[in-house]
Amino acid sequence: MAQGERDILAALLREIPRVSGGDSIPRLLRAAAVLVEHAGYEIARSDTSVRVTQIILIAAELERLGETFERARPRPGFSMGRSQPEGG
Repeated sequence: MAQGERDILAALLREIPRVSGGDSIPRLLRAAAVLVEHAGYEIARSDTSVRVTQIILIAAELERLGETFERARPRPGFSMGRSQPEGG
């Protein structure tokens, strides 16, 4: 890994604990997906085994989970309660 890549990765890892709250979940999952996918490409450079496919599938699943959490996040003005009074 080149020095620039190490610096970027170190900066990312330092920032992760500062990212919190429900809104951070999709972003954290997507960041994890990018890291895992990059690891898959690095593995592919030296290894042709099924591990590459597994890593890429894990990255895709992390991305899907990020999208799921993003869609499930309540929007401003949106209520999870009943939209009509009972009996109505």
